Amino acid sequence: MKNLTKKPEFIYLALIIILGGAVYLNIIPNDFVWDDISQVVENLFIRDWHNLPLLFGSGTFYSGEAKPSGAFYRPLVSAFYLISYYLFGLKSFGFHLFQIFFHLATAVLLFFVLNRILSSGGIKHAKEISFLSSVIFVIHPANVESVAFVGSIGEILYAFFGLLSLLFLIFGLDAENKIIKNKPLFLSFLFALFSLLSKETGIVVLAVSFLYLLLIFRPRPNQYLKWFFGGATTLGIYCVMRLQVARLFLFKGADSPLAQASLFERFLTIPYEIFSYFKIIFFPLRLFTYRYFVVFSPKDFRFFGSLIFLASFFLFTIFFIWKRKAKIHFFFLAWFFVCLIPALNIVPLAMSAAERWLYFPIIGIIVPTFLFLAEIFEKIRGRKKT
Repeated sequence: MKNLTKKPEFIYLALIIILGGAVYLNIIPNDFVWDDISQVVENLFIRDWHNLPLLFGSGTFYSGEAKPSGAFYRPLVSAFYLISYYLFGLKSFGFHLFQIFFHLATAVLLFFVLNRILSSGGIKHAKEISFLSSVIFVIHPANVESVAFVGSIGEILYAFFGLLSLLFLIFGLDAENKIIKNKPLFLSFLFALFSLLSKETGIVVLAVSFLYLLLIFRPRPNQYLKWFFGGATTLGIYCVMRLQVARLFLFKGADSPLAQASLFERFLTIPYEIFSYFKIIFFPLRLFTYRYFVVFSPKDFRFFGSLIFLASFFLFTIFFIWKRKAKIHFFFLAWFFVCLIPALNIVPLAMSAAERWLYFPIIGIIVPTFLFLAEIFEKIRGRKKT
């Protein structure tokens, strides 16, 4: 790490792009699969620029009707397909290439966001931790589905615009006067809206932004009111576009074993869902497109075993944060759990768990892990000096 500190930023960025590109170049020859057929191959509406307004007033799936249908309102995903079709036709390699580009761009954005957050928080080796976190993010096996599956471009787009939103929020913070500048804040909310228009889960971007203000920056009280007004306006615009323009309800019943379970059973399943995501992050050995499981009883080991694991994790985390007054660590762990909430089937989803739902939340685990390792590294180096 001592040698890394001498490297300029462009070397870090080049390494992120090279490593990420090397990992994903092998997906370029792959064909369309699964939902790609109804969203891309059979979708006549992505083949003409004149249909662009229609894409903002409908769902994302083609079913032979007068306009795209389905419960998802993701017009920027449809716009991505339209641009890809304009550039490459129905050649799958072009869609994959474009998707890899956005994944690499997201990792580069992540480096800038993390470097800004960690540097302003007085973290040692902020640039190096940001670089290593971005590298793990860009190559982590849990993100393969989001990058390799054209139908998952919504995960990448909502994360891309979400990180842009956070970056402009941070640019707009005046640490001396404890205020948020208006122009960067406007751009932050604009990109937050783009994140929502890429995937409904983009709502977590607003939650992460608020957590950053509340836990790290702590502006003047009147600045919270300004932020709440902007956040409410952003959500209001999205709801009007979805409910009035596209005429799509916020939720639709899913067809999965967990969706058929009772609310109590879904709550019993939540600890095992969270444990499963931890397992995917730290031991990504067996990956699947979708996972189905339901916990029916508190006597099920998946419930109380996962609960014991999570309780131990929380106790250790609270002790660690309290002892070091590590607000940055707490912020990123809050990032993980808050961003994971939409994937926990409180509102029934099509499956119990999926790797692609980790694409944005995983940042909240990667960063604290490197912060923890950096502290161990410093202690080891200090002992060697002694």
